[in-house]
Amino acid sequence: MQCIDLSLNNYFEPNPLIYNMDETEWLFEIPSSYLIAGENLLEINGLDYAENPVSGNPAVLSIHQQNNTWLPPATEGPDTFHNFDVEIAYGPPTPNFEADIQFPTSQDNVTFTSDSQDGGVQSWLWGFEPDNVSFIQGSETSQNIVVKFVGIPGPVDVSLTETNEQGSVTETKYNYINVVPGTNPPPIPEFTTGTGLTAIATGHSVDFVDLSDNNPTTWFWQFEGGYPVDSDIQNPENIYYSTPGFYDVSLTVSGYTDDPLTLVKEDYIAVYEVLPVLNVDCNTDHNIYTIGETVTFTAMIFGGTTPYNYTINFDGEYICSGFTDDNDIYAEFENGFLSPGNKTISVGVTDAGYPQKTTIVLAMVCRPANGPNTCVSVTGPV
Repeated sequence: MQCIDLSLNNYFEPNPLIYNMDETEWLFEIPSSYLIAGENLLEINGLDYAENPVSGNPAVLSIHQQNNTWLPPATEGPDTFHNFDVEIAYGPPTPNFEADIQFPTSQDNVTFTSDSQDGGVQSWLWGFEPDNVSFIQGSETSQNIVVKFVGIPGPVDVSLTETNEQGSVTETKYNYINVVPGTNPPPIPEFTTGTGLTAIATGHSVDFVDLSDNNPTTWFWQFEGGYPVDSDIQNPENIYYSTPGFYDVSLTVSGYTDDPLTLVKEDYIAVYEVLPVLNVDCNTDHNIYTIGETVTFTAMIFGGTTPYNYTINFDGEYICSGFTDDNDIYAEFENGFLSPGNKTISVGVTDAGYPQKTTIVLAMVCRPANGPNTCVSVTGPV
């Protein structure tokens, strides 16, 4: 060979340390960090004494019969490819990591990246003290994670434990993260029940749902007349009421640095020995409509317990629904029906204690004609 280049795993090209005067033996030294576990590919490129390129390129190799006769004639030489296996014996891991934000607020997403230099790591375990993180991406056993710090502002120690065949090593960076106060508005407490209804019979339970704004971090509930009498979870369930009466419910919330705020809903839960019977009746504002005329609808609710959940259906052409504490429901169907005929208008009402009660109004819609129209409607509960 007149000259030679070496390529290891297609990216490393070392220079020879020494070679003999006949240029038949070449000595290369390759750092072990460039080797990979398993099969490694060593490729030779150069010129032979016939000025023919010796290369791993298949288009060039086709002019040679390697380890046999070279065409055109040249000194016989070894293969230009050599594969060999490497078994890398790793030492204990040397964990290291970096965070993209070291002074986050409670609203920032912080990315932690493991950048350990040694290979062979089989598992990772992240730790925080105080343990005030919420995982946005990954978990405590992921190599790289994204977290949000949800506790009180201040310093946080961060640790990473890496494990390979040689054992486990932990790297701890004390006071590595310093959570700073944010500028977010304080949490505003609000809540409802799981069903949206607040009347029950004795011996039943109620689930409560937090609707507070601005991301509170702590919750404290108090249930007058209920059991248990308080709770510190976000959405408490199965609050049991055993005695008839009207009972307050309060919710206190706080954020990372804010003073607590409390909402009290007086007489919010109504507990009855027997829930009042629910009935409903309804009417339209008149009996005959023309196409496109606005339809005015009213419903009257009797008995039951507030709040009421209602749905009004104008023959499938318009549907409205909602909650109300009133016994009267009022709705308008602007621009009215688009075709003549008998139209069914219905209202369905539910409260805490009874299945849906439905009342139907039948309204005759007549197309305008040259003469007066004589149409009648029928109203009645179902």
